[in-house]
Order: sequence, then structure tokens, then C-alpha cells
Amino acid sequence: MAGMYTRCPECQSTFRITPAQIKVRAGLVRCGRCRTVFQSDQHLLRRLPAGATPETPRAKNRDRDAERKRRRRARESAAKGAQVELFPFPKPPDAARLRRRARAWAALAILLVLVFANQIVYLNSIALARHAELAPWMEPYCAWLGCALKPPPDVARIELETSIAPHPRFANALRIRADLVNRADHRQPLPRMEVTLTDSEGRVLARRIFSQRHYLPPRSPVADMPPNIVVRTLLDVTNPDNRAVGYEVRLLSPEV
Repeated sequence: MAGMYTRCPECQSTFRITPAQIKVRAGLVRCGRCRTVFQSDQHLLRRLPAGATPETPRAKNRDRDAERKRRRRARESAAKGAQVELFPFPKPPDAARLRRRARAWAALAILLVLVFANQIVYLNSIALARHAELAPWMEPYCAWLGCALKPPPDVARIELETSIAPHPRFANALRIRADLVNRADHRQPLPRMEVTLTDSEGRVLARRIFSQRHYLPPRSPVADMPPNIVVRTLLDVTNPDNRAVGYEVRLLSPEV
């Protein structure tokens, strides 16, 4: 075939076409002027119209359109990916980091438990030491921790009853009988006792402080005061010129 022509149905432009061009896209071409897509084999001309100048039609490049769409999607995906990178999510820690973190938290928990346990023992060391099964453990522990195994003396929990009479052997002397009762729920050391003698006008004639070795016999078995047990003591005091008409006995904390 010497020459074949096709005509755009929209703008009536005439184009030269070959059988090979028709086969490429099953006859589908695009008008180079109005951009209309049409079937070239359905608008063939056997001869060129008078005065018409043929043009070469452009086959519709579906691959090119697909490529453009693919590139557009790639650009959109890249843009979305760039946006995600602006706000990255933290990566999950690996297994080794998780194990290290777990060991650190476990060590911290054990340390807190030990500190808490030491505080409990320190604050309750006296009560714990009263248990026979715990006492052997509490002594070295409190020696290291510095806690007390015995409660501090509390003379306010000691009841005192006294009576006074002339000394049976010495003139110008008085003997005071003092009965002590520990009302605390634990043993206490024996207190000191301060004795004051006054005259008829309330003036102080004599004052003396007695410790345990002064008001108990030399070989007395009493070392401290069990709860609710009476400890009987004797206080011998001098009565200057037999002028004492009043007296006072006051309990003091034991000697340190």
C-alpha cells in the first residue's frame, strides 16, 4: 500500500499512517492537534483529500501514562514517608536492653526492700529483742546498725511509796523506806533517788542523791526492776540538829 491516511473525527485533521502503527495500539491513536484519541483504522482514507497536508498521528502511549502514574504515586509515597520521618516513633528496645533494664529494676526493688526492712528492725528493735529466738540475731545486728535493744529508762512509770522514821542506831539521823514498783511492760534499771529535808519554814536543810549501791545491800541480787515487782530500799539521811520536819524523795534517771 503506497500510502494510508486517517482523519480525526473531532477536528478533521488528516494524518499519514502505516499498518505497523495501526498494529502497535490496535489502531488507537491521539490527534496531534486537539488531543482526541480515536480508532485510526475506523477512519481510514484511501486517498488524501485535495489540499490536505497529512501529519503523523501519535499513538496513545499507555505505557507512558502508566509510567507517569507510577512516578506520581512514588512521589506521593516519598512525601508521606518524609512526613513520617519528621515524627518518628521510638524503636522498641532490643532483648538485651530489656534484660538489662529488668535487672536494674530488680536490683532497685531489692535495695528498697532491704532499706525498708532495716527501718522496721531499727524502729522495732526493742520489741524484737524480747523474743528469745530473735535475741541472738538482734545483738550483732544492732551493734552494726546502731539500734537500741533496751528501751530508755522511764522513771515516770515507776511508782514510789515512802515512809520516814528516826534511825534505829544513830542520833540526828533518819531512815526512809522507799518501795519501788515498775509499771512499764519491760524491765528497767534502778533509778537514782534525791532526798531533800526541810525545816518548819520550808527551808532546805539537807539534800543528797542516792544511787543503787547506796540504798541496796552490798550483795543484793536485784540488778534491775522487773515489771510489777516491788523493790524495797532503805535510805539513811542525816538530820541536822533534829530540825527536819519535812522531806521529799524524787526519782532521777539512773547513772549512765
